Amino acid sequence: MKSLTVKIIIALLSTVLIAGCSNKSHKRTERIDLVKISQLAATAMAKKAQDELPVGATILSTSLADINQLSNTTTLGRVLGEQLSSALSDIGYDLIEIKMRDSVFIDDFKAGEFSLSRNLDNLSKSYNADAIVTGTYAVGSSTVYISARMIDTSTKRVISTADFQIPMDADIRLLVSHRRY
Repeated sequence: MKSLTVKIIIALLSTVLIAGCSNKSHKRTERIDLVKISQLAATAMAKKAQDELPVGATILSTSLADINQLSNTTTLGRVLGEQLSSALSDIGYDLIEIKMRDSVFIDDFKAGEFSLSRNLDNLSKSYNADAIVTGTYAVGSSTVYISARMIDTSTKRVISTADFQIPMDADIRLLVSHRRY
């Protein structure tokens, strides 16, 4: 009887140890909290801009563009633009949403980056905006790199930036695979 009890205990311990090792070899990947990442980026941008762009100022927001195809974006670029806008609105900025991205694209912008409009002065007058939030992202094999900017519409100066990265997981890979031309 004693040897049977010992065998059962050894069998149970072996099962527990094997299950434990099995779980470690199939490391569970943590979900990327894209909303939290965007909120942190927007908070950082607002903090950097506080001297030049007080809370309550009017901001236009755009989708972020693929740095390799500046006239294009993906679902990720649209989601990031939306989430940065939401977070800036929560902070207290007056947000004007621009859904029609073609009307807010500068193809000949000297810096060569996706930005604002063919005529920034007209845009800022039309919408009475103090700043525009825009940016780019680059897709790597395991990371997406994002550069967001807050640009003063009257001086065209970058008044605040947020550079951050997102680890590539299945959700992020899906978001960058859906293109809009």
